[in-house]
Amino acid sequence: LVYAIGRIGGSPAVPILGRAASARETLTRTFAAMYLGRLGDPASASVLRGLTRDGEWMVASLAAAALDKYPGGDSEAALVSALGHAHPHVRGQACRALAGIGAKAALGELFRVAREDPSRAVAREAFYAQIRLGSETARLELEGLGARGKDDRRALALLEAGAEGLAARLAAGDCSAAAGANALFVRGPDRVRAALLSGLAGARPGDDAFFLLLRGLASADLAVRGSAADGLRDAGDLRALGHLAAAYQDSLGRDGHYEVRETLVAAAGATDSPMAIPFVERALEDPAPSAGSAAAAAIATRTGKRPSIPETRAEPPAAPIDRTLRGRKVELETEKGRLVIELFPDDAPVHVANFLTLVAKKHYDGLDFHRVGAAFVVQGGDPRGDGWGDAGYTIRDEIGPRRYVRGTLGMPKAGKDTGGCQLFVTHLPAPHLDGRYTVFGQVAGGLDVLDRLEVGDRILHARILEGE
Repeated sequence: LVYAIGRIGGSPAVPILGRAASARETLTRTFAAMYLGRLGDPASASVLRGLTRDGEWMVASLAAAALDKYPGGDSEAALVSALGHAHPHVRGQACRALAGIGAKAALGELFRVAREDPSRAVAREAFYAQIRLGSETARLELEGLGARGKDDRRALALLEAGAEGLAARLAAGDCSAAAGANALFVRGPDRVRAALLSGLAGARPGDDAFFLLLRGLASADLAVRGSAADGLRDAGDLRALGHLAAAYQDSLGRDGHYEVRETLVAAAGATDSPMAIPFVERALEDPAPSAGSAAAAAIATRTGKRPSIPETRAEPPAAPIDRTLRGRKVELETEKGRLVIELFPDDAPVHVANFLTLVAKKHYDGLDFHRVGAAFVVQGGDPRGDGWGDAGYTIRDEIGPRRYVRGTLGMPKAGKDTGGCQLFVTHLPAPHLDGRYTVFGQVAGGLDVLDRLEVGDRILHARILEGE
């Protein structure tokens, strides 16, 4: 009920969610914190400040994240207090929110956290906050990291955090960040360049940021070009059109660039210029269905009529169910402990067979969890380690009736039928994923480990559990 009320939203939802925030059930408080934060009503601020002290990490982390909408001494005090929370996800969200509200008075505390917190991920968030808040000490440290990030995990994490912080300042119109951002783009590894450009998505960048995005389009690296395309899609700047077309043409001959081409087409469509029409019409023939769909959507926006997309491959027959796989489990041994996952071959036979094949080939051994959305999902299995990698092939969606609950194993994708080797596991029920992403397993042991996983934690070893 609380989830539904939050999704409906509006001012009448605020007092109902406020009362739900004091419920005994953890899930009720969690959804109350989530939607009080999303609704952004000033009447919610005091409730959210109180929830940062909640003993359940999902409640407290969502509340801390939401306070970046409410600058002021009371919010700052609540967030500084949350830096001492027992759970690292709460501390990390508090760091980011302090940056969001411009809490320069907290720079001393953030400096301490960056040096002393036992969590690498929290230290990363504290460094991001210092850079975003304009700390001179952090700026000098960022300059000193140089090119170490290529082979040094901590240095790479801090370089990425610094790039995100500079991007946030640029997106907010702070021109003083331009020199540092340009220097980082020149000397940083591709992952840092991608982090810098991805931080500009969702904003209407000024010229400093715009020309950085154009430089990113010229990169052959998948993540750099894709992040630049994301930023230019949001910018909708006609000056980018020729660069978008050139990057699209170059991406046609590159493996794994289907998501990039989709975004490039969407960015061209967002310019709302008749000059984009020939480019967008050619993209209807793109071999990636998601890119063709983006072209059709752009044309429909202009003409009111959605063109058909050529079918590039025949629909395969339904995959046979391998009954010998029923009850099969996989163990993921991580840096934080052991996750045991029961698989669902009756619901997703292709995904289960694909996952077991990858486990048997030791694909997952040594790979990072590159994304952790606190109180949402943990995602990993990417051979690139940045979220842009794939298995060298794609598999069809297998959408079934199973719902996303706490601990559900799902398949990430970049458009229809683009799953492969990555995986995600949900922290809590996620009804908005139901019917959209393939479910192919469920955590059968180690939910406490799931809650402890952070960005950069590794899968040490994956193995099939025989006879369980």
